[in-house]
Amino acid sequence: MTYLEKVLSRVTHPGFIILLVGGVIGFLSGPIAARLWPEKKETAGLAIKAGGCLMALVGILLLFEFI
Repeated sequence: MTYLEKVLSRVTHPGFIILLVGGVIGFLSGPIAARLWPEKKETAGLAIKAGGCLMALVGILLLFEFI
């Protein structure tokens, strides 16, 4: 197995994909909340950020094979 194949096997791992999606959701929680719930964007943004962080944590645990 070459180095590139090893890297691609890690990048296409479901844990890495969940980690990336959770990070993007956590980072963009403000604009997501403003678009979905404009009247409650502060509280919705906090809930979306918490969900994104939790999703990233699950992705890390999957990636490091703790789950």
